[in-house]
Amino acid sequence: MLTGTMEEQARNSGPILAHNTGTSPAPTKTLQCSALQYLHLSRNNIRLSGAVALLEAVASNNSGLRALDLSGNPVFNDKNVGDTDVQALLTLLPQCRRLIFLSLNSTGMADEIGAGILLSLGHHPQLSWISMGNNQLSGQTIAALTNTMEVNTNLKRIALDGNQINDIVIESLIASPAVMDMDGVWLGRRNPCSVELLQPPLYDSVLNYSTAIVMEYICRGDISSASAEEVQSPSTAKPRSDDSPAAVCTSPQDR
Repeated sequence: MLTGTMEEQARNSGPILAHNTGTSPAPTKTLQCSALQYLHLSRNNIRLSGAVALLEAVASNNSGLRALDLSGNPVFNDKNVGDTDVQALLTLLPQCRRLIFLSLNSTGMADEIGAGILLSLGHHPQLSWISMGNNQLSGQTIAALTNTMEVNTNLKRIALDGNQINDIVIESLIASPAVMDMDGVWLGRRNPCSVELLQPPLYDSVLNYSTAIVMEYICRGDISSASAEEVQSPSTAKPRSDDSPAAVCTSPQDR
């Protein structure tokens, strides 16, 4: 929480970024800074209860949060993930109405949970980019994606590399006109599917992003405008950098 003169300074300076690494306690209901636009919490120890508390704070405090990165946290790793907390998360996600980028890479997400997340975003007014790589996603998640795209065309790009998506699942994607109208579905080469089946916008490459890239498109006001230059084949792709210098909007003119 920003307090006193820090909060006042943040409001006057425009959108800012919070970047945190290392083990941290669960977020609490203190996210009150409307200037905070990108919350980067990858590779901590945030579990499902912490993620729910964080989303509750975002949803209930009129937060201006546009991008949230929870990748590399054990959000869904617990074998006994409670249905109550999962349902709370699915209920809260659509209430974070200004969110346009969400990364849940490497969070231990099962196929059923991935499907629930995509279905919950069916009527989200702004989310255009979601990254769900390196989980256990397969047919249920893809079925949810095709259903969601029928009712919400705001979602333009999704990263699904390193999951369990096979040829049958790929064929269902190709059969969906709404999915084939997306900017990109990045599958990489670590899904058990035939590369020969893939056709744009289904790619056998990975969508590389960094803090700087995400902030740049937030500042532009159009996160979906990331060009194909950020998409590189596995043989040439550089490792994802979550520690790149952040691009920060300092005034409305910078957006």
